[in-house]
Amino acid sequence: MYFCGPVFAVPVADSPEKFRILALEEKRILERAIRDYDARVLELERDLLELNQQQEWSTLRKERIQDQKDMTPYELGKHIEHNATKINAASKEKERLEALIARHVEQLEMLNGEVKKRFGDKPLDWWTLDPGVAAMMTQEKPAPVTHHTSAKAADKKDLGQQLREKGLDEWLKFQEEKGGTLLKSIKPILFASGKTEVQPGYDPFLKNLAEFVTPLYGRIQLEGYTDSSRIKTKDFPSNWELAAKRASSVAGRLMSFGVPASTITVISRGSGGAPMPNDSTTNRALNRQVDITVFVPDVMEK
Repeated sequence: MYFCGPVFAVPVADSPEKFRILALEEKRILERAIRDYDARVLELERDLLELNQQQEWSTLRKERIQDQKDMTPYELGKHIEHNATKINAASKEKERLEALIARHVEQLEMLNGEVKKRFGDKPLDWWTLDPGVAAMMTQEKPAPVTHHTSAKAADKKDLGQQLREKGLDEWLKFQEEKGGTLLKSIKPILFASGKTEVQPGYDPFLKNLAEFVTPLYGRIQLEGYTDSSRIKTKDFPSNWELAAKRASSVAGRLMSFGVPASTITVISRGSGGAPMPNDSTTNRALNRQVDITVFVPDVMEK
């Protein structure tokens, strides 16, 4: 019987000393491979976050141009196409590396089990697993999601309870709709004049929202607004682009907390349909916002 690692195999029938030497070498190789693959996955996640934000932004610009009955610039179309190719390639590479990590972790679990079988469960001064890799070994495997996981089965009262436990009831209004549950902003994400950066103070709310929505397969709509002050810069030719970038920035923060890009819709309202009349400094500040709407379906498909 052999435990096969990336390079060689550990013969279980060998003497304890020889087994110890070979097991340590295989552990070293497995742990190094896992750490290297994991570091690359983190890089790809950062790349994908940036690429998805760029794609969302470019697609919004294309839709804006088409709404105005203008022809989409060739360069913009090629950029969207090229970006989609890069996103697809990065996603496939991430999946490949994650599969390798899972396989190597499984091999290390088998090797660790054989060491315990040979030498007992007591701590060994020569056998210590890398803490980061050991954490991967003890991570709970996610349960498969069936085609009829139901928010109704989970009880909508439980959703309200979860909302309160995460402090989201201070930010979102909970209401039942046909086919699901709707969550609407009570307090929007506000921005400084002419700015698109999401202030760090909103991160706890956005993180809690991501943790609440993602397991429920909720869909998030982000609507960006500006006040009535006109803007015309290289980055933002009009208020429409400014509002779109604000919504895209919130999308980026949610994606960084684990919300899939495919579940987020970004909409720009510009200065039109502003929530408040632009008749005071306070109201103009309130109009520089992103409004959040979440829909959690009763039946969530995988």
